[in-house]
Amino acid sequence: MQFIGGLLADAGNLPAEPVLLWRELDRSVKHVVIGTGLTVGRKTLVPGLAFSTDAFLSRSHFRVCPEGDSYRIEDLRSKNGTYINCAENQVSSKALRDGDIILAGNHVFVFLDPRKTT
Repeated sequence: MQFIGGLLADAGNLPAEPVLLWRELDRSVKHVVIGTGLTVGRKTLVPGLAFSTDAFLSRSHFRVCPEGDSYRIEDLRSKNGTYINCAENQVSSKALRDGDIILAGNHVFVFLDPRKTT
């Protein structure tokens, strides 16, 4: 919770729709709206988030997509796996909950769904 609280404190105003939030090497906090779906990887072939210097991310590592009124994460057969909330919880596909932590490559993301925050 302290990790998420620190990100939120440094994030500033966030949109009122689901986002991925992460901290850059320079300690700044970034976010991206998930919208109709978002692919994250080292060099994605579709629009998404690309982290070209993260050698532990696969080219297209994972995707977050809407599923009904929630969101689902899918590992895209990445070499090093996608983990939710801890390094022991590797997933191939899982429904996301507000505040879930996603570990992929050298990055740590937080899934925020302000529609679900109470």
